[in-house]
Amino acid sequence: MTASADIASDLVPTLEISFVYDGELPEPKLQALRELIENSPQFVGGSEPWVAYFHQGHFLSFRGNLVFAAKSYMQAIRQKTDFAEAYYHLGNIYLISWECSQKLEVLVEAAKCFHQAATLKPDLAEAFYQLGNAGERLSLSNVAECWNKAIVLKPDFAEAYLKLANHLFWRHGKIKEGIEFFEKTLQLKPDWVEAYETVHFYMKYAEGSLDPQIDQHTKRGKQRVCERAIAHQLNHLHLRVLSGITQHLGHYAYLDTFAKAKALGWLPDLQFIMLAPESKIANPCLLRYWQPYIPTFSDPLVLKCLSPLAKFLEAEYSEIRSYQEISGGDDFKMIAEIQKRWEEEKRPPLLQLGDQEKERGWQCLERLGVPRRSWFVALHVRDDGFKGPDQAQGLRNADVLTYLPAIESIVAAGGWVIRMGDPKMRPLPAMKQAIDYARSEAKSDWMDVFLWSQSRFFIGGNSGPSWIPHTFGVPCVRTNWSPITRVPWSGSDLMIPKLFRRRQDGRLLTFREIVDPRGAVEWTHSAEALKARGIEPIDNTPEELRDVAMEMLERLEGSRFPSSEENELQERFASLVRDTCAGFGQNDRTSRLGGKFLRNYIKLLD
Repeated sequence: MTASADIASDLVPTLEISFVYDGELPEPKLQALRELIENSPQFVGGSEPWVAYFHQGHFLSFRGNLVFAAKSYMQAIRQKTDFAEAYYHLGNIYLISWECSQKLEVLVEAAKCFHQAATLKPDLAEAFYQLGNAGERLSLSNVAECWNKAIVLKPDFAEAYLKLANHLFWRHGKIKEGIEFFEKTLQLKPDWVEAYETVHFYMKYAEGSLDPQIDQHTKRGKQRVCERAIAHQLNHLHLRVLSGITQHLGHYAYLDTFAKAKALGWLPDLQFIMLAPESKIANPCLLRYWQPYIPTFSDPLVLKCLSPLAKFLEAEYSEIRSYQEISGGDDFKMIAEIQKRWEEEKRPPLLQLGDQEKERGWQCLERLGVPRRSWFVALHVRDDGFKGPDQAQGLRNADVLTYLPAIESIVAAGGWVIRMGDPKMRPLPAMKQAIDYARSEAKSDWMDVFLWSQSRFFIGGNSGPSWIPHTFGVPCVRTNWSPITRVPWSGSDLMIPKLFRRRQDGRLLTFREIVDPRGAVEWTHSAEALKARGIEPIDNTPEELRDVAMEMLERLEGSRFPSSEENELQERFASLVRDTCAGFGQNDRTSRLGGKFLRNYIKLLD
């Protein structure tokens, strides 16, 4: 016991790190903990039994026995009611359990434990940090106060700085303040690869610019991960892991890219798998359609075993053969090239709805009032109701009311319009042959899939749902699109972008200025960032939205044939953006700009 006591002195932080990151506790420390629990005088009836119960909770949690770990912490609390650390670790157990169960009452218990720990021990920075994390999931308003308190108590708390940076960026659209917290995070943890990747993403999409040093550091960090994988001989597994994709709908399109690249022979002979915790699956029904192409694991025990591998074997676009040659290292150009080759070989879409699913969907539409033999167009317009004001992504929002003329034109042509999206978004007014499905009781994951896959065409903006229909072969009209160079890549699609005006003199930016990677707009998703630079976005007008919807309908009916003049304009526009995106061109296998929109803004081609 005495020999192990020295080793056991730092068991608590070691065990916590090991459990959270699914690492491996060295056998000497594991044996020391066994001895501490089994031979401790307190455990067999000494004067302070809560100590042994507390360490027993650590041991059981490390071994993955969360139920008995929780019971041990509870027993420690019964023996010592002001045991702040036991409340804190019990809260961690509840938080992990919530990740698997998604039960609200479990998350509430986690928050209660962290609050009690912080109350009993006001200098426990970790309790305030986790209280903020639990509160964020509960959509509480005081989470920033919790993370700030953690930083006051522990000035080198890099994780708390990163949480605050995310919060300022996404919830409040405070880009400058968010960047300052990112910089502090990196000062504290200069080798934290994930933090650099986060800064990389936000600076690119919110600021429209990218610090070359951050870009290089991110690449070096990923290289170090690869080197560690080789050092541990994990490269011999011939395995690559996709993770973090299923939480957001738009990212599902990347599954289409990987599956098509593999079918085209552009991927090495590796087994690709995907890790998807149930709490991080945006649409379970849609995910099932990808199982034949990329096996997916959601069982908590399997995830606990495989998650450590994801850090070393994460699938990267660099795995795709000729990635550098076909795209110059740009993901979107490579995705467009894969889709272009797919269409050139006349291959069908990867996903198809079965007869039973079609029947189930039509029965649902009939209950909503849509006749069985009707055709319909699905519509999605992202607005502030989804995630609140700007949040560094305000350019992706639009007003659904500006789409009313397009809806009326579709209805006049004999179709129906089914509005999709989040129920918190702005209601669609009552209209003939238009269904506000997003706010109806019929909304479900499987019905979303039915609408994406069975629409005659889809109308949407730069938001997740717009990336799904093309995986079923459904053409899309991409509206209010920004940034222009991050475009749809299917040859059946049409797009009209947002335009931009200088506030100083009211001049519209040319297309060349918009796509210039050195300019203010090219990557930007934030209206607030543009406002600070004296630039304001201009949404598509109701007339423009109506015209492009009718253009798609005419194309599908075979009644519209672009003139040579229009094809020339399409090629002029494509030449402007081809260096940054391969998705545009005048032929049938690359996306096109709305014809009338392009003719109306011909001066912006100069």
